[in-house]
Amino acid sequence: MSFGGEEKIYEIKINPTELANYNLSPLDVYEAVSRSNINVGGDVIQKGNQAYVVRGVGLLDKIDDIGNILIKVVGNTPILVKHVAEIELGAKPRLGQVGLNEEDDLVQGIVIMLRGENPSAVVTRLKEKN
Repeated sequence: MSFGGEEKIYEIKINPTELANYNLSPLDVYEAVSRSNINVGGDVIQKGNQAYVVRGVGLLDKIDDIGNILIKVVGNTPILVKHVAEIELGAKPRLGQVGLNEEDDLVQGIVIMLRGENPSAVVTRLKEKN
């Protein structure tokens, strides 16, 4: 688990004129993307003064993948997300920021060690992976 830094998201910016041209609604786009990315669900759930991180695995991992999602077929013409929207890489709003010494924007992580492990050996192996 990490803290600080920005969490990548894909933003789908729908063009209302193009939606009208194809007789589509924003819900049509939402449902098409949802069907294409079924195995996803990740966010932070706030409960009182606690925050729970929920992790999911998304199937879509490139802007082109999202742009090529089929919304519907009109006649013999497929209408894709990229025909009615721009897809951009963005970031979720930050939940916090981590800094150390002169660096004011770092990423902090938590390492979970198995019971009975030698902490020095775990840290050494972790540093080797860095």
